[in-house]
Amino acid sequence: MADIAGTLPERYVFIKADICDAEAVRKAFDTYAIDAVCNFAAESHVDRSIVAPDAFIKTNIEGTFPLMILNALENKVLPVFGDGCNIRDWLYVEDHCRAVWEIVKNGTRGQTYNIGGRCETV
Repeated sequence: MADIAGTLPERYVFIKADICDAEAVRKAFDTYAIDAVCNFAAESHVDRSIVAPDAFIKTNIEGTFPLMILNALENKVLPVFGDGCNIRDWLYVEDHCRAVWEIVKNGTRGQTYNIGGRCETV
């Protein structure tokens, strides 16, 4: 964060808040001219989800309210993608960040992007 604050202070603001705090999120949108949002707050470690599932529910469901839940609440079709034969693909964090930034700059609003490193393992 120090690099960003020093390099582009007029473009980035760090707000220490809980993504589940609707008022804090609303205030950020009301205060700043936000043109893109990248939510990296999701809990992703499966091992920890087994030991402490409440943290995953709070962050991944209450904090982001995924489309699957919204569709279920509105009695809409629940999309299930793929055939259950998912492949794990490892990616360096810096490569992932570069890809996300490229999508923010040049992507098409409303599209879905999958980022991979072409080093798939089953």
